[in-house]
Amino acid sequence: MAAHMRFPLHVWSGYNSSKLGAARIFETLRFEYPEVRLMRIHPGSVESDRFTRSGASEPPGGMTDGALSGQFFAWAATDEAEFVRDRFHWAEWDIAELEAKKAEIIEKDLLLITIGGFSKGFWGSSRQEIIADNHQSPVAQIERYE
Repeated sequence: MAAHMRFPLHVWSGYNSSKLGAARIFETLRFEYPEVRLMRIHPGSVESDRFTRSGASEPPGGMTDGALSGQFFAWAATDEAEFVRDRFHWAEWDIAELEAKKAEIIEKDLLLITIGGFSKGFWGSSRQEIIADNHQSPVAQIERYE
């Protein structure tokens, strides 16, 4: 996923911006559909016929084992992974390490697209306050604070 990239890549502006837009859509859909667990998981660079046909070269870190990606997706669907719902993930991340950082991920609201240093919404509430307030949509929050 290119939404997280902070360095320019030649002729990738359209691709990067579309990925960023998709990331923000997922992050806002959680308010409209709080009963649905949404996640953005980068599967890694999995070797496949499609990858081979694309002509892409192997990434510097090498290819990702498809079984590893599958295991991460299976874990993401469990109750143990509830704390990482609505956030960005990379299938190559170590699950035990993520679980060890559970409190930090929740407390610091990590793995989201944000503007660093800007923690309050336009209506004066942090993300945690909005989620705690019955998963109301941002529109409902704005109306409530008027």
